[in-house]
Amino acid sequence: MNSIMTDLHTDHENFVKLIKLLEKLLDKFEHDDDAPDLHLMLDIIDYVERYPDLIHHPKEDLIFTVYLNKSQDIPKVIEQLQLDHEEFPKMRQEIHQLLEGFILDVGLYPRKAFSNKVRAYLQRQLDHLNTEENALFPHIIETLSDDDWNEIATKMPEANDPLFGERVSDRYKSLLNQLIS
Repeated sequence: MNSIMTDLHTDHENFVKLIKLLEKLLDKFEHDDDAPDLHLMLDIIDYVERYPDLIHHPKEDLIFTVYLNKSQDIPKVIEQLQLDHEEFPKMRQEIHQLLEGFILDVGLYPRKAFSNKVRAYLQRQLDHLNTEENALFPHIIETLSDDDWNEIATKMPEANDPLFGERVSDRYKSLLNQLIS
């Protein structure tokens, strides 16, 4: 597999780890009077706002554009994925604001409704990842040439993953510790 696609696949595996951790925290949030670490939940949302939205999704969108120039096999799938890339930030922003309300203890939003909203977002994320991995990535790998990948590589944004990269941001160290414990 191409190294760019390997990196995207690794990102997806890491996103699933975060989704599972957030689901666990939501379980506690729903069923336990002692709230889970809301700051940890906020760190997850913050990370997903920063790395995937600013680095990961632009990489995918670049690959999608090159792919669509060569093949029109599955344009509706790509159209939906790109729509997700546009809608996810809005969904996360709402979750982020509600979560900050709970942290400041001014959360007037019902816990269960908040949890349902986050779970709906997480399920949509999982569906999105599964669609990319199973319905799109195999077509991309089969269709794009070495020249295409070289062109993509020259346009790829360079950035360190602040959670799973070589240099972990101080902000995410406790989140990383939670993931590996």
